[in-house]
Parts: sequence; C-alpha cells; structure tokens
Amino acid sequence: MIGSGTPRVQRIAAACVAGAVFLGTPMPVSARNAVSNAANLAPRAAAPTIVLTFEGPQELAGPLTGSTHRALTERGLAQADQADLPLVEFRMTMGCEGNVPTCLAEGGKTLGANSLVYGSVAVEGETAEVSVVLLDVGSAQVAGEVREEVPVSELQGSTDAVAERLVAQLLGEAPPPPPVAEAPQAPADTEPAPASSRLVWGRYQPVPAWKWAFLGTSAALLAGSVATAAATTAIIAPKGPLRDDLLQAAEDSLNDSKSSNDIDPNMDGDLCEAARAEPPGEPGKVTNAEVTKICNRGDALAKVATATWITTGIFAATTIAATTLLFVRKAPAEGARAFRFGGAAGPEGGFVTASFRF
Repeated sequence: MIGSGTPRVQRIAAACVAGAVFLGTPMPVSARNAVSNAANLAPRAAAPTIVLTFEGPQELAGPLTGSTHRALTERGLAQADQADLPLVEFRMTMGCEGNVPTCLAEGGKTLGANSLVYGSVAVEGETAEVSVVLLDVGSAQVAGEVREEVPVSELQGSTDAVAERLVAQLLGEAPPPPPVAEAPQAPADTEPAPASSRLVWGRYQPVPAWKWAFLGTSAALLAGSVATAAATTAIIAPKGPLRDDLLQAAEDSLNDSKSSNDIDPNMDGDLCEAARAEPPGEPGKVTNAEVTKICNRGDALAKVATATWITTGIFAATTIAATTLLFVRKAPAEGARAFRFGGAAGPEGGFVTASFRF
C-alpha cells in the first residue's frame, strides 16, 4: 500500500472547514481564525494529486487504491508518503452529499492539492465494475473518468496491472503493454478474513485529530452564532435600546418646530406605520424621517436575528454530530491487529496509506 507517513495537519485543515462548507455562511471571527490557523499548518508543498481510498469491499478496493497511488507517484503526480484518506470520511467531514465535485474540491483546496483521485469497486458475481475519477480542484470539474468491468480474480492478487491500465486511460496515455503471465501459485492454506464494515460505539484511543478539529470548529461556530443571535434579539426586544430610541425620536417630534411630522409616542397604533405614512400632497415622502430610520434599522436587525437563530440550530446539530463521531469507529477485521496498514473504510467513504481507523 501507500507509504506510512501520516501528515495529521491535512486532516485537521479538512475538518476545520467542514462547518463552514456545510452552510456557506459567514463565520464569526473566532471560528474564522481557527479555520485559518489549521489551514496554514497544511504544507503548501503537498502532492499535486491526493488519492482517496476507493469505496467498496476493502479487500479489493484497498489494494487497488494503493496500486493507483503508486502509479500516480511513479509519474510524479503524487507523493509516496501520503496518509490514508478514506473517501467516506472525507465526504462526511466536508458535509458533501455524494461525490459532488464542487464540495469535494473545497476539501482539496484545504489540503493544498491540485487534483483528487477517487473511485469505487462494485462486485456482481465474478465481475467487478471499477470506476476511477480525476477531479481538478481549481475548477471543481471532473477532468477524467474511467469505468471498466474487471474480473474479480484480477483484483484478488496484485492489482498493479489493473491500476496501471486505469491510470493510463484516466490521463489519456497510450495503454500499457499487456502483463506477462505469471507462474501459477499454490493456494494459500487460509484465506485472509475480509475487512469488517461494522461500526462500534464507545470510547477509544487514540481519537483521530481531525475529529477533535471538527468538534472544535463546530463548537466555535455555534458559540459565535449564539452570541450574535442573542445580542441582536436583545437590541430589538420590546424593552430593548432600539425601542427606547424609537420612543425618544417620537417624543422629539412633538417638541420641534414642525407640527406636520408629529408622532405621538403614546399612540395606540404602530409608531413605524405612522412615521412611514405619506403626508397629504407629498407623495414619496414620509411623515417623520428620523422615526422611519429607526424603524428601518429595527427591521434589518430582526432579519439578522432570525437568520442567526436558524444557523444556530444548524451549528448545534453539527456539534452534536461531531461529538458523536468521537465515540464511533470502524470495527477492526476479525483477527486483525490494532494498527494495520492498507485501505480502511468509514461509514461513507475512505482514505489511503498507513491505516487510519474510523
């Protein structure tokens, strides 16, 4: 498989932008600084192409991902020490619904990548449909896609020949020469146990850094949103400062020298409606401009308060989800060691290289 290096800052940067990508809304200053700091840690000399672990049965998809990464590394398009990066976890961290190019590209930008390569393996009988996609991060456009039906037997041994053929098609190269037939090998005494896709609930160590970063960013976004919503609501409250300004402006209108703009602060009706009414014979004007300004400011603040309370609810749900992730992980394959190398699947995708458990 791919090299065993684990640049954890890449995961941190990807997780830190998740909350903002979910909504595309402005972030409070504290959260924006947290995202910026994490993103700045990501090495700018990162590999131009980052490979995400293919989806599908990991006993087939994992080795094919590693072979694909090696083929790209030999062409100088990827780095040999890239960390294991499952597509499912990458997609979930970024809040992507499916493999939407624009959403995946945002995560690629955070990692400093020029391109992302991801794919899937779907088995039906003795045949596997393999799909590999090349995504240009800068334009958020699919630059190449290859689909091929491959006998499952070709994915059960060395997958280098299959990966070389797929990568050549993906990059528009001349097809590689046919592989030299290998001497048949004696069947192994025991077959390796397939990787488990079962999820386990409970505390475990070590918790991946990207999960902590995801939780921290979500919590910062939630705190900022709550503060903004509460402050705005307090301003426009019935006994808030804006109401005092409105009553004072109405009182001032009774004491100035212009009687036509009088607004009685003790009137039973709506002060704003009375202030905005057109004076007789003066179309396009308002009865009292000063009171109208305060009313307009109140309307704008009411819209801000409504929007921030809505985003507060969304950020609260995101924070709950991030907290839940701290207690969920993928169960290791039966008989596997606590730390293993190779492809690892998450609840909705995978990564590549030294194994990164969910």
